Amino acid sequence: MQPLDADAVALHREEVIRLAIDRERRGIEQRAAAQGTTLPDKMDPVSAAITYGVVIGTWHSPELYELALRQKLWHVVEHVTFFGAALVYWWPLLSASRVVPQLRPGPQMLYLLGSTIVMTPIFAFITFSHDVLYATYEFAPRLFPKFSPTDDQLLAGTGMQLVGVIVSMTTLGIIFFQWFRAGERKPAEPRHHSRGDAVAAESRKQETRK
Repeated sequence: MQPLDADAVALHREEVIRLAIDRERRGIEQRAAAQGTTLPDKMDPVSAAITYGVVIGTWHSPELYELALRQKLWHVVEHVTFFGAALVYWWPLLSASRVVPQLRPGPQMLYLLGSTIVMTPIFAFITFSHDVLYATYEFAPRLFPKFSPTDDQLLAGTGMQLVGVIVSMTTLGIIFFQWFRAGERKPAEPRHHSRGDAVAAESRKQETRK
């Protein structure tokens, strides 16, 4: 196959994919309209952050966390919901979908800051609790004899918060620099000269001729 033929095939393939995506979107919109619902143009960032926070916080309540530790089925359910909540959380940032696309860079950065604030009370609850929240870990064998269950819980809460902040702020920094560089690459808009500018320019030309 010649290079031009390969390019033509690639362009044709891209066009077929685009048409398939557009057809799928129209089908989804038609089904949503038939059911009396509207398809959102984007994932609502407030709902995404709250959903993620509620799922993580609920499963870290002592009763449910102990249930997941003691029963394999609930452990699987816990991690499936963790995965679903993470998918919802990252959708406004990484979505490649044309149906429900990602947010613009500015709202993405605000979203990351807001979601970090939403998660803070959950980690603070674990970190600063004076009681051992999870009985399984209270009676688990200690790797370090002088490391008490409350110390272990303090370290766990601090680690979760620290890792979350590092990931969020790193992502925010990447988004900011990509946004900044994209702005630098944009060509400058042509300046629209007023009539006064034209008169001043003509006067300068006449003065240089004298």
